Amino acid sequence: LFSDLYRDLVAIGSAHLRPLIINGKEDKTSVKDADGKVVYTAPEDGRLKSILASRKVPGEYDFVMGTYSQLNSGAGSSKQAFIKAAAADTVLVLDEAHNT
Repeated sequence: LFSDLYRDLVAIGSAHLRPLIINGKEDKTSVKDADGKVVYTAPEDGRLKSILASRKVPGEYDFVMGTYSQLNSGAGSSKQAFIKAAAADTVLVLDEAHNT
């Protein structure tokens, strides 16, 4: 999914935008280019926890990427709180939202 989103960014000339991936750091959450080269990865667990606690997107990232499963786990998760705080006065873009 994340690599598909990256492919779309490449197609519109926006491959330079850096994602903050809020899913856990795994091979399947790595963003890969058309050649299979890893372009972006999720932060290490400790760094991600620190970012989530700050409720702000650090300057080294341009946008947040996450799957629906990261946000639908009951009320009060740290990822839900992060998105709610970080998304104030922003645009929320949902891919495949009709499939939920």
